[in-house]
Amino acid sequence: MKTLARIAVALTALASCAAFAQTDNDADRARRDRNMDEVMAKHHVQLDTMNGEAPQAKPTLRERTHHVAETTREKTHKVAQSTRNFTHRQADKARAFSARHGHPKSDGTVVKTPDSTPS
Repeated sequence: MKTLARIAVALTALASCAAFAQTDNDADRARRDRNMDEVMAKHHVQLDTMNGEAPQAKPTLRERTHHVAETTREKTHKVAQSTRNFTHRQADKARAFSARHGHPKSDGTVVKTPDSTPS
């Protein structure tokens, strides 16, 4: 008999908590909505900007100068690389010309071609 009474009390408590939670939930939701509106108004937040559609800010001077510096650096690097490639090609051509015409090489040796074959 004791267990039956305990089960009845537990079911009654559970039912009353569920009923209280149901009525309290509606009032609680309304209170939360009011609080949210007050916070939004206090911090000057608009709901349309919360959806990821923030207004585009103008770029600052620092951002613009950074972009200019990056562009200048890229173009300077490109020009320097093409200059290096050109000078290396010219040096290779000069070495090949010197080797063909018997001029001293950079290490001091002279390349000679035999005039006639020895017998």
